[in-house]
Amino acid sequence: MASIMVDSCVFVAALNSKDKNHNEGKTIMEKILKKQTTYKFVINDYILDEVVTYLRKKVGYDISIKVLNLLLNQNYFTLLKVTEENLKAAYFFFKRYDGLSFTDACILSTMISNNIKKIISFDSNFDIIKNIERINSLSS
Repeated sequence: MASIMVDSCVFVAALNSKDKNHNEGKTIMEKILKKQTTYKFVINDYILDEVVTYLRKKVGYDISIKVLNLLLNQNYFTLLKVTEENLKAAYFFFKRYDGLSFTDACILSTMISNNIKKIISFDSNFDIIKNIERINSLSS
């Protein structure tokens, strides 16, 4: 089963009806939660932090706790830790690719160190990275 990194923007879009990618984000999350795909879904601790912090500020306490519990539930997502080596690689990517945030650089370094070749994201900045495929929808 191939692994795929799930970017924070997918969670945000799914839960924010005002997000321009809301419908696709919601569809993606429904497929993940109903296990209608063949991927193993992966996040790192920076994604977890970004998602629950955003939700607490913009959507509310209850939703942020519910999503935190979901993200920590290993039946749906595998949580990878950003290591010291990942941080060193992220520093390099952050300097090299002007379009990447430091969090995105950490996502990239975590993907590379775990041999993950795909990311589901609405962030086109990942398109500049060779050998990483960004997709923005899931087929059943």
